[in-house]
Amino acid sequence: MNEEFAIHHPTPDMLPQLKNVWKQVFGDEDEYINLIFDQKYNPSLSLVVVYRRQVVSMLHLQPYTLKMWGHRIPFYYLMGLATLPQFRGRRLMERLIHHAHRLMSLRGIPLAILVPAEQSLFAYYQQFGYVQTFHRGEEVLPSLQSILQNADSECNAYQCFDRYFNQVDFSVQKSFEDFRAIVAEARQENFPSKQNLWGATFVQNIDYLLSVYAEANMDASFSLAITQADNTSNYYQIQRGRAVRISRRVVDFSCSVPQLTQLLFGFDNSYLPSHLRRYFPVRQVYMNYMLE
Repeated sequence: MNEEFAIHHPTPDMLPQLKNVWKQVFGDEDEYINLIFDQKYNPSLSLVVVYRRQVVSMLHLQPYTLKMWGHRIPFYYLMGLATLPQFRGRRLMERLIHHAHRLMSLRGIPLAILVPAEQSLFAYYQQFGYVQTFHRGEEVLPSLQSILQNADSECNAYQCFDRYFNQVDFSVQKSFEDFRAIVAEARQENFPSKQNLWGATFVQNIDYLLSVYAEANMDASFSLAITQADNTSNYYQIQRGRAVRISRRVVDFSCSVPQLTQLLFGFDNSYLPSHLRRYFPVRQVYMNYMLE
């Protein structure tokens, strides 16, 4: 990158600039922007590109967990990805995303998830290793307003919310603090109806995810080859609750990392031989109320 464009974490004096970039790019009302930065902003989890002391591009990482196969898997939710219009075409967001992935590696975060603003953006994020893993839901979610009205305290409302959303396997988990931010946003918007979101996932640590899968699927027994972005392949045996790297190259099936990601999330198993599909059943993975 041109040395005039520097990537780093935002400093305290940059907060007004961050809000200004958000407003210019997304067009949200000040009340909502203030909610986002009051409730979710963490400078150590935010990245900016600065040009001559001006913030021109940014992204924000939000820590969540995803409940899959009975495990709670940490991930970063990428939100607020924005570049000022006059600075687009300089690959600034590309640099920010790669930098975010390096932070994930350093911090031991195996997954990143984002929600594209529109369908066409799935293709843009594909170049960074993201693949669609969440369907947009058709069912309207349980009413948050009703949950609040039927509870005698905020804590009890969260317990009800938790039963609906967090205690379901294959779902993004929300803490009590997340719930309070969700309620604040809903009140701003007069409690609109909500559905599950579409989304895309990037896998940073495929070995970890395969190990979690194998441990939760003791009856699974197959071998596979996983082709990396550089066209090299790694070979695995899944058996008796373990995922072990192997040297032999004759395997039951081969796939790319994005294809395996979709298999693990139950998004698509159509390309697998029919006798192997039972190991990766298609399912709905639930993601909602992400302050999108």
